[in-house]
Parts: sequence; C-alpha cells; structure tokens
Amino acid sequence: MMKKLFTLCLAICLLFGTSLQTRAQDKPTDPIEVGTWMINAGVGFSSYGYGDGFWLQGFGFKVAAQNGLWQAGFGVISLGAEAGMCLTSYQGNNYSRFNIAPRSSYHYGWNVPGLDTYSGIAMGIGFASYSKQSGSNLRFYGGLYAGASYFFLDNFAVNVELGLGSTLAQIGFAIRF
Repeated sequence: MMKKLFTLCLAICLLFGTSLQTRAQDKPTDPIEVGTWMINAGVGFSSYGYGDGFWLQGFGFKVAAQNGLWQAGFGVISLGAEAGMCLTSYQGNNYSRFNIAPRSSYHYGWNVPGLDTYSGIAMGIGFASYSKQSGSNLRFYGGLYAGASYFFLDNFAVNVELGLGSTLAQIGFAIRF
C-alpha cells in the first residue's frame, strides 16, 4: 500500500511538472509571504504508541493548509490546520489513529530561489482505534515538525517533512496560491 501511495504522489508531481510552465531562471521564488496560502500533502512512515512505551512503526499520510499571516524578522509566521492518519499492524492487531489539529509554522528561505524551509507545532485531537477493541479512543495530539519545499515551478513544489505527529518522515508536494 505504501508503494502505491508513493507512486500516486510521484505521478501527481510529474503531472503538475509537465502541465505548468517552469519559472524563469532570473525570477526568484520566495518562501511563503504574508497573504500566501500553501497546501502540502505527503506520505511516509509513522510511529504509533501503544501502552507501556511500546511503539509500532507503520504507514502515515498528512495534508496541511496554512496562510502566511505575520512578518517575523526575515521570515513569516503562518497559521493553518492539518489532518493525518497513521496505520500499522502487529501480531494480527490493526492500529490506526486519525489526527486533526491547528498548526503554526515559521518559514524562512535562506535567500535560495525556490526554497521554503519551515518548522512548527500542531496541537489538537486524535481518534485511535484497535482491531480487538470496540469504539474509538479520543486522545490529545501534539506534533513538532520541520520541513522544506522546493518550488521548481511558480506555485508547485516537492516537499519533505520530518517530525513527531501523523508521520515521522514524509515526502510529497506543496501548492501555493
């Protein structure tokens, strides 16, 4: 399943790459600015805590939307929301968690055309379920993350993100408008 989702993400990146006009070499693309909306989505590896320090590794995906709201020094602070899910299986038991949370990030471009680096925090709720347990468990969800997007087109980028949350490491794409 992970391989299929990675292939789908790669196909979407290639589709956008061939259908949109590439940016001019002399036209720098800055990171997110005040008033800019950005949506990023990715697939990757997740970690699922279960009981007394017992952690399972699995598959995860996340979608986030954010808006650049405040200039802060050389960067921009954005606010938005994210939703993600992590899935794993161990000894015949299936575990899943769906998370939804507001998030805030600080974006900085390092004066590299097309580069947007960011880090931030997300805090919200998660709904956990186990195959051998009826119902769902409502839990606190907190995530810390750092990521980078490289805009090889004016509004389309390849995106990577690392952190604690729905995914530990993910690769995907970002669109800004």
